[in-house]
Amino acid sequence: MRFIQERLRSAGDPSGMKEMINELAKGVNATIDVEWNTWLLQVAAVYNQELSAILPILENELAAISDKVAMIDKNREQVALPILIRSARRETKKNLLRTKAEVATCHDEVSELEADLEEAERHLKKLQASQEKFSLLSKSVESAHDLHCKEQDNRQTADSSYFKFFSVEKLHNWVLTGSSDSTLSLVFRGASSQYLTLSFSITDTLVVTLDASMNKVPRSAQSFFSESRKKKFHPAVVGFLSNKMSLLCDDLKKMRLLSPSEIPSVIHFAELRAARIEEAAKEIDTILNRCRDSFLQPSDTLKHEYEFTAFFKNSSRKRDRLRVTLSIADCYPFAPLNLHLQSSSNQFDTDSMNRRLRKIAKPGFGALTRVIDAVHALVR
Repeated sequence: MRFIQERLRSAGDPSGMKEMINELAKGVNATIDVEWNTWLLQVAAVYNQELSAILPILENELAAISDKVAMIDKNREQVALPILIRSARRETKKNLLRTKAEVATCHDEVSELEADLEEAERHLKKLQASQEKFSLLSKSVESAHDLHCKEQDNRQTADSSYFKFFSVEKLHNWVLTGSSDSTLSLVFRGASSQYLTLSFSITDTLVVTLDASMNKVPRSAQSFFSESRKKKFHPAVVGFLSNKMSLLCDDLKKMRLLSPSEIPSVIHFAELRAARIEEAAKEIDTILNRCRDSFLQPSDTLKHEYEFTAFFKNSSRKRDRLRVTLSIADCYPFAPLNLHLQSSSNQFDTDSMNRRLRKIAKPGFGALTRVIDAVHALVR
């Protein structure tokens, strides 16, 4: 067939051969369809005959099966009913036992609750009694608060008077030069020619203002000061003492007092610092009198600091002099001395001496004297 088609395509169709072949193919297809349909009809007729013989038998068997299933269901109900009744009885018995146990437990809980209720009633009675005591206590606290407020008012009233915030007998180093309800003037018994004077002024709002200065003693109070107690210091020590006392006055003026009750602490602070300054001045004056080649001058580098310089000679080294410079801080003797040694001809072992003296130059009263004594011992 393919060969014929290829021949026809190559040679063309001059005599209508292609149309004839198409009609022939259509006729062949129609014949095949008729034969196929005839065969299918025959097969269907055979199947119908077979099914018509089998269907009544199947229907009868199906009816017999349904009857047997109904009988099985009846027998199952007759067998299962007693089993269900027995299981229901068992569950009912279990539920009854469980209920009895729960009732017993509830009875115990009710007993515990009754005991707790009795305990709560007893506790309530105690609380009622405590409440009565608390009410009495609150009244007592209120009355105590009222008394405390009255006490504070009385204390503020008492603080406005000089005789209420400290006693005159305790001021051993101070002399009272003037006092009233709002003012107070004190003079410190020192060794210098001028005395430290503190003046307190109390306003209506109990705010205290302080004025500190270095003045001479008024004539009315000169009888309380002994002239023999005054000491004549070296001129350099006089300048040292005047400078330190001026710094103390400046620090006291910067203080802010909120109530008159702070006056005693300020007086105590001023007394301790003034005594420390005078003790240091006495020590420096003694050393200046002992060491001929020595002098005291303010420091060029640090403010409010002084430098003590002394020259030492050895009998065997007459040409060499040892220069010792000690820096005295403003808080002396509570700060260590800064030590510097210098030899004119390098015959002294300044490094070794410096190490030894640094162990001695520790903070404390008399540190300056200890260092000078140690230098004397090393130079010999």
